[in-house]
Amino acid sequence: MDLRYEYFWSRIEFDVDGFDLGARWGSMPLLDFAASIKKVPDALNRYGEAEFDFTENTAVISFVRRGESVEVRDSTSEVAYEIGMNELVDAVNVFLGTMATRLMAAHPGIAKNKFFKGLTSMDS
Repeated sequence: MDLRYEYFWSRIEFDVDGFDLGARWGSMPLLDFAASIKKVPDALNRYGEAEFDFTENTAVISFVRRGESVEVRDSTSEVAYEIGMNELVDAVNVFLGTMATRLMAAHPGIAKNKFFKGLTSMDS
């Protein structure tokens, strides 16, 4: 749990179809963000909706699937965004791959961590 919440705080840039789901929130635990965002596409496929709760504040991003599009809203704004489902899935995979590559380059031992292995596998 320490690895997920206490280490690797970072300013997250996660852009999907021009909508940034990360940077506006400031610094946050990178691995917690990665673990949470990884679950969103599967939840959308199974249930048609998903929520992303930020550990470090009370903000929530909600996702509702509408065919091949996803409506995205955050609790701090009245504005809703529409993104493509395929673009969301691609962005999640690119984010996880880039994050894993960078962390393993800087901290090679992390590749042996069970949580990190599960997080960086392409299985949900």
